[in-house]
Amino acid sequence: MEFVLNAKPEERRILIEEAAGITKYKDRKAAALRKIEATQQNLLRLSDVIGEIKRQMNSLNRQAKKAERYKAYRDEMRAVEVGQAHQTYRSLEGQHQEMQSSLRELKDLEIKAAAEIQEVEAAVERIKVNLLDLERDLSVQQEKLSENEGGIKTRENRSSFPPATGKTCKSRPSARKRRSGSSPAD
Repeated sequence: MEFVLNAKPEERRILIEEAAGITKYKDRKAAALRKIEATQQNLLRLSDVIGEIKRQMNSLNRQAKKAERYKAYRDEMRAVEVGQAHQTYRSLEGQHQEMQSSLRELKDLEIKAAAEIQEVEAAVERIKVNLLDLERDLSVQQEKLSENEGGIKTRENRSSFPPATGKTCKSRPSARKRRSGSSPAD
């Protein structure tokens, strides 16, 4: 008892509380308060984590919007490129058709020109054959002419000599005239 009388007020209170059985409730209360404090600390950390996650979510939302815009622009660009490619294809196809048409026309012209060339070559061959025939005829005519000229010269040479009968030169012109069909009386 002496201890109780000499004890400080705090120590007395602890002894009284132990005797009354209140200490275990106080211990429980202290443990509950510590748990509440720990929970509050956890909640504070959790709110910090939630804040960080919100910031990250905002960043991710901005990135997602950018990605969606990029995808939309890419799809639009792809559509424009496909349209351009289709237009280019149609243009090239039109040019191809025009070139095919021109090629057919040129082939037709080539066939016509080849036919005309063959006709001209055939005409040239006919002309050459005719020319050869004409050259042969000319050669024959020249031979006849040469023969006739030779005959005429021979006759002139014979008639230039006095005849063996003794006629004079005066009679020569009349003989020539008779041969040619004209008479002195004409």
